[in-house]
Amino acid sequence: MTDEMIAQLTRENRDLRQVVARLSAIVLRNAVEQRQLATRQADVPMTPVERIARLREFTMHSGQLREISLRLMQIALACREGKAGDALKGLAGEFTDEAAQVDALVTSARGDE
Repeated sequence: MTDEMIAQLTRENRDLRQVVARLSAIVLRNAVEQRQLATRQADVPMTPVERIARLREFTMHSGQLREISLRLMQIALACREGKAGDALKGLAGEFTDEAAQVDALVTSARGDE
C-alpha cells in the first residue's frame, strides 16, 4: 500500500467516525425525547387503545436501538483501526443501554395496567 492510499483511507476513516458520532447523537437525542414524552404523558389519562399504541411505539423504538447497536458492533469488529473499533463498541454499548432503559419503561407501564 502506498503512502497516498494510507492517507486516503485514514481520511475516510476519520470522516466515517465523525458521521457515526453525529448519527449517534441524533438517535440518542431522539431516545431521550421519547423517554421524556413517556414520562410527561404518564400523568395524562389515556384510553386502553392509546396506551397499547404508545407501548407498541416504544417497543418498536427499543428494537431499532438494538438493531443499530448490533450493526455498530459488527462494524467495530470488522474495523482494523483499534481506536475506531473501540469507539464503535462504546457507541454500541450506549445504544444497548438506551434500549434497556426503554424496555424498562415499557415493562413499568405494562405493570401499571
